[in-house]
Amino acid sequence: MILVTGSTGKVGSELVKRLREEGTSFRAVFHSPEKAEKGRASGLDTAVVDYARPETCRPLWPASRRSSFSHRPTRRAWKAQSSKPRRRPG
Repeated sequence: MILVTGSTGKVGSELVKRLREEGTSFRAVFHSPEKAEKGRASGLDTAVVDYARPETCRPLWPASRRSSFSHRPTRRAWKAQSSKPRRRPG
């Protein structure tokens, strides 16, 4: 299984198109339930995740062998990630 995030964006939508043409098994990952429903209506295997809540992502990784991340982090996800203390190397 291949996971494609950002599947309605410039890169992701092209990847979805090509994977469909090849008949390759993949799952289109969405942040918006509404966009995921539109994807399901068009015949896609979809999942909804909130990148600021890792627990929504974890169930997807064991089933996948490859992932394509083609989205910019949302402001909320970026803020959540940058608020964590960072260790300096060395």
